Amino acid sequence: MKMRRTHDLTRLGLLAATIALAPSLIGSTAGQEVPAELASSSTEAETPPVIRTGVVGIELRERGALLVDDFEGDEIDTSKWRIWNSDAGKAQLDVQDGRFEIRAKSGMGHNGLWSLDATRFKDVTLVARMNIQSEGDSPHDLLLHLCGGDAPTSPDHWIEISMRDIGDGKARFAVDAGVEKGVFTERHKELVLDRGTDEGFLARLSLDGSSNLCTTEVRDRDGEWHEIAEPIPLRLRTTHGEIKMRGGWMRKRGDRRSSSVGWFKSVRMYPRAKAHPVLLRLVKRDGSAIYFRENGAWPPRIRVGDEEPKVLEDLAVELWTADGETLISRTQSSFSQGHYMLPVDHDTWDVFPVGALVRVSIGDRSLGEARIPLDRLYPDDVYDVFME
Repeated sequence: MKMRRTHDLTRLGLLAATIALAPSLIGSTAGQEVPAELASSSTEAETPPVIRTGVVGIELRERGALLVDDFEGDEIDTSKWRIWNSDAGKAQLDVQDGRFEIRAKSGMGHNGLWSLDATRFKDVTLVARMNIQSEGDSPHDLLLHLCGGDAPTSPDHWIEISMRDIGDGKARFAVDAGVEKGVFTERHKELVLDRGTDEGFLARLSLDGSSNLCTTEVRDRDGEWHEIAEPIPLRLRTTHGEIKMRGGWMRKRGDRRSSSVGWFKSVRMYPRAKAHPVLLRLVKRDGSAIYFRENGAWPPRIRVGDEEPKVLEDLAVELWTADGETLISRTQSSFSQGHYMLPVDHDTWDVFPVGALVRVSIGDRSLGEARIPLDRLYPDDVYDVFME
């Protein structure tokens, strides 16, 4: 009983303090309602910040990509991959010339790499460039594999794109899946593409975290994407990627033994672009805010040069392609507190990373731009854009 009485008295004391402060709070907002979540976040510098030069630089603050490997050097990066060499006498695994290479002979099981640090994140895209060339009557299959087999916290459900050399300058792509009974019925479907050069093909598995549907696609030598099968339900709790080879078993007596050379390069796994914009933080070089709220007033304001202050919402932030020709997304907000979410889902950007331009303006006045270098921007990245 005493504890409850003490609690009630404490509440009364806080209420009295709030009432006593109410007149000053009302005066500080000039009659405007301050959003509750921002009421305690006012920027009250002695001298409000002034933007005179505009954008002066950009810096990556946090990477959105979950796995990136360009296979630089001459060794497998064991901080990223678990080596899976179940047939050491039949499969040779190497890194050379910016590629992870598998040389195989005769029939064998799975041999390749399994990405470490599985993520509790299932709204992902796994993409890689891949190629295989075979000799013999029973060619091997090269596999790009998205999996949830991270015991004990996720079922071993998986979907993979397989590539096979079928001769005559052509490659066959198919899909296999280990999922619930009855949800995958298209093992018979195949996609046959002309090889063209020896640059291989881009293959992409993209899992929609909201619907649990996974798409399987390959891009041809003309840049067009082809869906191999209808989207497949893939229910799991964690995700990791695998790049590997299997097969080569002789089907009948008299078959020539098969040998194959397959490779992967530019392996990436990142948050799905459709659902994951990038975050651009507009700040001063020292990390301080570019806006101010004089005496806590709302909305926040920004001063550019010797002009009268404008509301922060007048500031526009845009994301453009690296050549500055195509606008990807644009946003304005008083609620951003200098943080701007820019969508990256655009037909021009079908595979990441990409280069980009960030442009900032207020009204008709440009405040400059900053360049994100080629092969740098991923969905869900965070960048600091510095303004002075």
